Amino acid sequence: MARIETRTRNTSYTVGAGIGAGMVAALVMGILAMIVFGARGQGFFTPLQVIAAVLMGSDALVYTFWSTLLGLGIHLITGAFFGALFALIARPIRTQSMRMAAGLTYGTVVFLVMTYLVLPWANPIMAAAIEPGWFYLYHLAYGAVLPLMLPRRATVTTTYRRESRA
Repeated sequence: MARIETRTRNTSYTVGAGIGAGMVAALVMGILAMIVFGARGQGFFTPLQVIAAVLMGSDALVYTFWSTLLGLGIHLITGAFFGALFALIARPIRTQSMRMAAGLTYGTVVFLVMTYLVLPWANPIMAAAIEPGWFYLYHLAYGAVLPLMLPRRATVTTTYRRESRA
């Protein structure tokens, strides 16, 4: 008689994977935003600079080198936080197609929360600089990359043991 044992990945592994996935997804999102801003003549690094305005205020548009670095850091940390949260939420989802649907839905929820709840009071400079349609597209990209960067399964080992016949 054979017995199957599976070991589920622990929560700290899931959170760590989510942090990494969130940072990669945030990079993709940021690069997309910088390309769009640059192509439209608004300044390639402007998205990072307006992110930094959450801490620097209007000085973020004056001290552009430092605000670009600070904005990148803030964006990666925020992406890591939301990535970890997604990894925990998506942990029980088994199929990659369902994870992708969850990721796109999650990107939409993050867009709504950031656009209508967080940015108006936390970073009015960024709230004024974004166009909701483009901002939504960036968040969809974030939500699409997240599930691709996460491990596909919640289990790491499957062992078959034969019980000895005595």
